[in-house]
Amino acid sequence: MYFPDSLTHILKSAFEGCCKLKRISLPKNISTIRFFAFEDCTQLQEIEFRGTVEEWKYIKDKLVLLNEKKSKIIVKK
Repeated sequence: MYFPDSLTHILKSAFEGCCKLKRISLPKNISTIRFFAFEDCTQLQEIEFRGTVEEWKYIKDKLVLLNEKKSKIIVKK
């Protein structure tokens, strides 16, 4: 799932339990990912972040994934 650059927030539990979700691409402008936004997305294999490593460090602390260890993280810049 590709999120547009205009997206800045993902609400709590927005995609919780979405078992068909395999890949997400997050824009660099995202500032808030609420708790459990991607909780129980058991097929989520890849998270692409279209920002810098420094920006990802800020965001990843807010990203709660049940299968975080199974998801490949790609930072584009």
